[in-house]
Amino acid sequence: MTIGAAAGHSRQKRGIMVRTTKPQGPSPHDAASLFRRAAELHREQAQIAEQIAELFAGSTADGIPEPKPAPRYMTFAEFAERMGVVRETVYVWKREGLPVIQAGPRLFRVRVQEAEVWLAERPKKT
Repeated sequence: MTIGAAAGHSRQKRGIMVRTTKPQGPSPHDAASLFRRAAELHREQAQIAEQIAELFAGSTADGIPEPKPAPRYMTFAEFAERMGVVRETVYVWKREGLPVIQAGPRLFRVRVQEAEVWLAERPKKT
């Protein structure tokens, strides 16, 4: 028997010393601790509710989010991503008459609203 075991602080189980002392600090079951934990959980619940409200703020009645309005101008890469094509396709469309503006010597932007109309009116290739 060890000295700690005589004092009731540890015991030996299957050859391994096991500590049997109680944890230091306030009991997790005292009223003040329970009240503090309840207040923490209430704050967390309020934060989660705010996050959920933010997620559904732009939703319609059926829960589908409203589409964001298109910016006036986009880079070729942004417009390609919006249309679901590769950037090189936008360059081909530019050669075919896609409405763009030149903002610098080598800097072009797509006029989004006009480009979407142009694409809708453009004959489909079969």
